Amino acid sequence: MMEGKPSTMTPARARLLEDLNFAWHSHTAIWMERFLELMEFRERFGHCSVPSTYGVNPQLAVWVKCQRRQYKLHREGRSSGMTEERIRELERAGFVWCGRIYPRQKEKEDYNSAPE
Repeated sequence: MMEGKPSTMTPARARLLEDLNFAWHSHTAIWMERFLELMEFRERFGHCSVPSTYGVNPQLAVWVKCQRRQYKLHREGRSSGMTEERIRELERAGFVWCGRIYPRQKEKEDYNSAPE
């Protein structure tokens, strides 16, 4: 369906795929998946400060670090995957842009225990 390019994709096929929640852009789908994991973390712990050593979901810890880095690049006017819409979503959720907040040792241990 790209302009000037032959395709077997029709508007009807596109609608069927959209009805199935097809992810047209895999990066957006992965971002949303991690964002939902962040919301689960917030629900469990009451905040969005995912520790860098979050053993239950290390991918989430890496994603959070990446969001902070992308935010910094975005604010500096450099190339970044961060958008104003993502910034608003993260801020609405209570995301902490500065990752230098260390919880008490007991809380650190609780982060790496399996969810109840």
